[in-house]
Amino acid sequence: MAGIRLCCGREAARPYYIECIGTSISTIEELCFFFHEYMPLIDATVMNEELPRWVEAELGLADTADRMETALRNRMDCAGFVLPVFEAAAWLDRREMAAYKVKLDRFFAEEPAVRLKMKGDALVRCGRMNAASAIYRQIIDESAHMKMPKEFLASVCYNKGVAEVRMLLYAEALLSFKQAVQLCSKPLYVRSVLLVLGLSKPRDRYYEEAAAFNPDDEVRKEAESLLTFVRGDAGNIRMPEDPESFIREQVAAYHVATGA
Repeated sequence: MAGIRLCCGREAARPYYIECIGTSISTIEELCFFFHEYMPLIDATVMNEELPRWVEAELGLADTADRMETALRNRMDCAGFVLPVFEAAAWLDRREMAAYKVKLDRFFAEEPAVRLKMKGDALVRCGRMNAASAIYRQIIDESAHMKMPKEFLASVCYNKGVAEVRMLLYAEALLSFKQAVQLCSKPLYVRSVLLVLGLSKPRDRYYEEAAAFNPDDEVRKEAESLLTFVRGDAGNIRMPEDPESFIREQVAAYHVATGA
């Protein structure tokens, strides 16, 4: 996939609002981007007759719209609705199209709870933290009646905490991270507890409550280094020699840990 894609087709005079990401689109390329980057969000709010009608009326793609409507009428799988859009924009080559179809099939073959988590993760990526948090809460509530692996449920609690931190809901985030640690004491989860404690508690309370989690020295030092930076004393921190590589590594570690 190229880093930048030009919009070569017709631009809609009346943009189409995609509710789940809170964004309006005006071109077929923008619709392709949504389908490709936020696949877990393709649900009934997107797969309905309104979108094909917009594709025909505003973008002038009658054949594409007809194929999308046929997929809806025949209750075809999601691929029958989405792939004509990619073809109209020449967004994917044959190899990429096949890979996307496999990814789509795998997504719908997952357990409902896994699909819900992937939907929540996609909402986090597009900045819809409140909606993501609600989905994570739904999974946690349903776990009382369903058997879910502890590691999976811990990752849901952790991701819920991440969304809450981004909304500055520190008390809620602390509960989510603590729940993640109770289920699976990963260093990432413990460090997150320490970070939120440090951001929301006085220093004496921080040390008292942090000690209860018995963090190892490396996790404790990482958390305190980040807290020092956030609190404004960045001058005492030794920055990595290659900051860009360091950031890329941290981002990769986050995605591996969270599945986002």
